[in-house]
Amino acid sequence: MRTQRRTSKDVPCPLCGRVDGCMLHVGEPCRNCDGSGNYFSLRRGKSFPCFYCVGGVAKAWVYCLREQKAGLLEGSSLEALPPITSTPIASADVRDRVYSQMLLNPLKPHHRKHLLTARQLSEETIDQAGFASVPLRHECDALARELAATFDLSGVPGFFQKDDRWCLYSIGAGNGLYIPLRDSIGRVIGLQVRCFSDDPKRRYFTLSGAPGSYTGANAGAPWHWAKRNKEARSLVIVDGILKSYVVAEHLHSAGAVVGLVSHSTPGSFWDDVRATLPSLRLVLIGFDYDAEGTDARRNTDKSRERVAETAKAKGYAAQVMQWDEGKGLDDFLLAENTQKIC
Repeated sequence: MRTQRRTSKDVPCPLCGRVDGCMLHVGEPCRNCDGSGNYFSLRRGKSFPCFYCVGGVAKAWVYCLREQKAGLLEGSSLEALPPITSTPIASADVRDRVYSQMLLNPLKPHHRKHLLTARQLSEETIDQAGFASVPLRHECDALARELAATFDLSGVPGFFQKDDRWCLYSIGAGNGLYIPLRDSIGRVIGLQVRCFSDDPKRRYFTLSGAPGSYTGANAGAPWHWAKRNKEARSLVIVDGILKSYVVAEHLHSAGAVVGLVSHSTPGSFWDDVRATLPSLRLVLIGFDYDAEGTDARRNTDKSRERVAETAKAKGYAAQVMQWDEGKGLDDFLLAENTQKIC
């Protein structure tokens, strides 16, 4: 079970002693490793040795902001870190019941306008998907107490206990948009928050383990079935949840569409694909095209290749999608250039 947390005054960085910003990763087994022995950090756009795959001794991976380097701790070095606990994730049925209650929060007019205009989603898609606005911070706390009276929130990513009371991680409070992640039978198994920030690196957050020193369940690397059809012979995989909603609505030739939180496709993903799409023959990879020469582009290119190779190893044909304009496949589709996709 993978646990990630920022350093704090109670848990300083073991490399530089800094209390703000460095990242600690502790736990097992690894959910974001592709099996090559490398762990890919979206935060820094680089690959580092996966501490779960080095074998034997418990290990932790640390990213040190001050020294601009990663460190791998093991053995006695781990004694410098206080124990970090993470609750096993709740079942899909439990998460669905809890998150469905959260999605009853009204969708604010400016959020609906964003989905209708900037994303060009239909009213029907918006209502069926269940998008909702993130409550104000004090309303998040009240919602957590209300849900705790009905449900066991242990293991539901986004909820944690502080001073013996249940709290809800309030990222995007008052201005964020809840984006549902649904499994192959339509259950809400996760929530992503779209924050309307000027910083493109701080726009999307998946509800997961709690911040600071409080415990909570880790969401891992879930995926969202934006379109599914048991008879589908092709599957489009995109790197984004909201993006997958757009692609499902506007790429009419797609038999099925899945959105990933990251570029990771673990073994459980392919098991799910095989069970959901028994007639599948072709996997189409529609990851973003960042600017040439950037670390983001190089890393995404590697991810494209890795997913294609894995798809082929699973017995499917694989093709990397290309388009003429726009960074993402959703950008391209919304520009009404569908005839130029290959």
